[in-house]
Amino acid sequence: MNKTNKMNKINNSQIIDNILLKYDINEKYSDKINEFLEFLLKKNLELNLMSRKLSVSDIIYDHFEDCLSAHRYFTEYDSIADIGTGGGLPGILLAIIFEDKRVELYDKSPKKSDYLKEAINTLNLKNAALFCGTVSSFEIKTSVATCRAFKPIAEIIDHTKRYFDNRGAYLLYKGRREVVDEEIKTALKSNNFIYNVYKIDSENRERNIVFLQKSNKK
Repeated sequence: MNKTNKMNKINNSQIIDNILLKYDINEKYSDKINEFLEFLLKKNLELNLMSRKLSVSDIIYDHFEDCLSAHRYFTEYDSIADIGTGGGLPGILLAIIFEDKRVELYDKSPKKSDYLKEAINTLNLKNAALFCGTVSSFEIKTSVATCRAFKPIAEIIDHTKRYFDNRGAYLLYKGRREVVDEEIKTALKSNNFIYNVYKIDSENRERNIVFLQKSNKK
């Protein structure tokens, strides 16, 4: 490793440490998060998991921090399903910091599923499980389902209808509030659910977490 690459790795590690400190996440997970970052960067050259125009710091701030910033909303649940996980965001990161929770990763792409399987093995994530196929073909039984940069809320419910009808809980990573409000309005036309929108502390862009669950009222 040349001197420049070594310095870059140190800088990236410091950024991740600062993010963990900011969101009160145990620093013991820093090494494994850095290991995942290196693995993702390497595989991105082969699979184009995210834009190759992004700098490493952009990936850390726009993707890793975004995933980690909402961690406190997941603490009360004992198992998590990440729907359409793609590059493993947020699922892999959640599996790292919640080592006592079962984390299920769902993706329909065989290539991405091979990558995810390798990531789980490389990082030795004993609490993570992979499911390859359309999410509607599986019966999700986790205590909460999440997704990020996947689909509008109405489509997420359609793809996970059995889970929704069983009053499964959702924590959805979303962007600007006006877009969130429009998605909720559309979803409520054909679904009856309770919801809350929580603004995420993000310096880079507006981010929100949407909690929703089917209402037990007719």
